[in-house]
Amino acid sequence: MLGDAKVRRLQTMCRVVIDDYESPDWREQLDAATPAGVDVVYENVGGPIMDHLLGRLNLGARIALCGMISEYNTYGSPADRPGQRDIMQLVMSRASIAGFLVFDHVERFPEAIEHLVGLMAEGKLKYEETVVDGLERAGGAVNGLFEGTNTGKLLVKVAEPVIDAPTQQRAVGTVSSG
Repeated sequence: MLGDAKVRRLQTMCRVVIDDYESPDWREQLDAATPAGVDVVYENVGGPIMDHLLGRLNLGARIALCGMISEYNTYGSPADRPGQRDIMQLVMSRASIAGFLVFDHVERFPEAIEHLVGLMAEGKLKYEETVVDGLERAGGAVNGLFEGTNTGKLLVKVAEPVIDAPTQQRAVGTVSSG
């Protein structure tokens, strides 16, 4: 369960928010929230919710696949990992799916940073972060990623940030969750 505060925040940013993916009626909630089907999916969970979304794809839908957290804990283990069951829906809906990693575009980082900083300065891009103090708390912080206890980007603060006066650039003082 996401909790009331997290649900309210997500409702201001997203079109569809299902607050408890373990709720017995999450499928009905998703169907009610997407009566005309789904055109775009940003997928980072996988599992039954992705399967249900595959069945709701409109013709020509697009899926950006950046993770499958539902399978992370079973990777490389003999545990039953069924994968996606409704993958044929990609064919039926003539949908496209593309996997990506942020590191695929390292050469564009400076351009992206400049653009994003501009959006932030204009108030058009907002972000949230959870900062955990101390490297000794990093393990618990990472576990929190899988429990949903963080809000936005999770950072582990290992030192005070240092500003290089001549360049006015921040030296890295945090370890990021990616």
